[in-house]
Amino acid sequence: MKELTEGEKGYLAGIIDGEGWIGINSKIRIWNSKEYKSFSLRIVVNNTSAVLADWLHQICGYLYQRKPDARSGGKKIVYNWNVGDKQAGEVLEVILPYLKIKRQKAEAGIAFQSLQSKARWKNLSSLNKELKEFLKNYISVS
Repeated sequence: MKELTEGEKGYLAGIIDGEGWIGINSKIRIWNSKEYKSFSLRIVVNNTSAVLADWLHQICGYLYQRKPDARSGGKKIVYNWNVGDKQAGEVLEVILPYLKIKRQKAEAGIAFQSLQSKARWKNLSSLNKELKEFLKNYISVS
């Protein structure tokens, strides 16, 4: 992640507070006939500003460009900035002091990310599974 000034941290927090999404995605994978549930912390910002999209992409994460759709009258390109897993946790830690609206979700996301192991697809202990489910549900409905 790029080093940010205090002003940039505040600006990024404002963007995520106002236009962003903080959440946990879950996926089920099958490997060797066994089912494994995987969880992933995510931060997403959708916007039609190419300048903002480029700035977000320079910080970290991935940038996707979607074709114009009916919601924008078919005229505007929508940019999707997506940061996941460890990088998402790092971003949330950096901007946490500046968040107002999504502060609780960010705190839950940081706690969730601290539970993640390096072997995401391996069977987790029962306790870790329960904690991850709790945090997933908490961050989804908060």
